[in-house]
Amino acid sequence: MPIPISLEFEMILANQSRKRNLGWEWPSDLREAIASIIFAAPRCSDVPDLFQLKNLFTTKYGKEFCLAAAELRPESGVNRELIEKFSVGAPPAKVRLKVLKDIAQEHNLDWDSSNTEAELRSRKPNMEGYGCCASLSSLKFTCK
Repeated sequence: MPIPISLEFEMILANQSRKRNLGWEWPSDLREAIASIIFAAPRCSDVPDLFQLKNLFTTKYGKEFCLAAAELRPESGVNRELIEKFSVGAPPAKVRLKVLKDIAQEHNLDWDSSNTEAELRSRKPNMEGYGCCASLSSLKFTCK
């Protein structure tokens, strides 16, 4: 399955022929593709061509359109799947707990994880939808 950004390039290329044949209008699929590339460019610094495309699109479509895409304004039209792929969030509580248990085992610590497990289960998701991890002060270890 191709990554979403490659789909955006395909959409732009497909719309170039439509533009030549039918005259220019601003199709929503083309708007989404261009906005998505503008959004992805600073997040993919290892692909300098994306930054060059962003600059070209800024010149062609204006700074306001590019700022809307870069700042994820509601009217920007950036692809939702692409936004999710670039989003950073805390791993699930189960994964965090496993890592803590592995660390305790690796360092030969006798750790009762029941308090941490209860705290992780009781946490409500924060505004980004992620649960906060257990505070380090609540972790009690004893050497074996």
